[in-house]
Amino acid sequence: MKKSIKLTETDLENIILRILKEQTGPGITSFGLDNSRENARVSKQNENISLEKKYPCIPEDVRPFAEYVVQNKQKLMSELGVDANTLLFMAKAAIGIIGRETLFRTYSEWSDDAAEFLHSIGFGFLPKSAVGGLNLVNKISGKPQKQMSLGSAQFTEKTWNDYGLDKKVGSYSDSFSSLKQGIGTLHRINDDYKRALKVGNGTGPSVNPIAVRTKGIKGIDGTGNNAMDLAIVAHNMPGLITRWCETKDPNYAAPCDKTLYQPFPQSKPELKIMVLQNKPIANYFPNKGSGQQTSIGYLEKVVRYMNSFGCLKF
Repeated sequence: MKKSIKLTETDLENIILRILKEQTGPGITSFGLDNSRENARVSKQNENISLEKKYPCIPEDVRPFAEYVVQNKQKLMSELGVDANTLLFMAKAAIGIIGRETLFRTYSEWSDDAAEFLHSIGFGFLPKSAVGGLNLVNKISGKPQKQMSLGSAQFTEKTWNDYGLDKKVGSYSDSFSSLKQGIGTLHRINDDYKRALKVGNGTGPSVNPIAVRTKGIKGIDGTGNNAMDLAIVAHNMPGLITRWCETKDPNYAAPCDKTLYQPFPQSKPELKIMVLQNKPIANYFPNKGSGQQTSIGYLEKVVRYMNSFGCLKF
């Protein structure tokens, strides 16, 4: 006969804190290593040395993903429906995005680490529970209570599932290795690149004549492919994949499928600009965001990383 055990929120907090105190690195404190575990450790160490020699330009945490792409080239080309050059390009973009999001896993908040660990030991049900699982972790850590972006590529569970990565790569709770984060990002880029092409974005270099005129930038140091640039930034700003048109105000461009555009719907809802739907801007890349987080800044950071990955090749 099964017993029903009722836990209060305080009980869960204490359980989580106790588990986290016991955690050392990726696992739970062990009470001695047997020969099989020591052999596995040595084998892993040798593998890391081999990958370092093969991919000296790739940060350590994402080398397993780079090796996976190289060893599974034909399989990935078939799954994604791309040629070898495009696959290699997107793989570098995926690694660059991981660099932009978490400095190749060298930076993460402890609350992220705690939440990933809870998922990995079967506490993935907690976000849907009455006591609010991951929000409980947030409460303990003092982090705002909202859905968390986890893993080296910073996926939320909703985004992971919306892109079908639960079926293509595996469950979100088992997605936090650098390998699976890389594969998930690769699939996400591929899906968004094809979506950008489908809605009419071009494959020439990205431009933003408005930012050149009003912000004093010289241009956009992107990939040379506007649709790919939009697909890269969609990892952090998913609403930018659309065709962009001129408006009655020369300081604004707007999605071509709108007749009126509100650039600031929250702070200036009264500002409505007519969209010139018959004047699309070829290869336009919008400059959204502010301060340290702009779409152009995000793209250029990823591309700088990509340009340093010359040792990754077929």
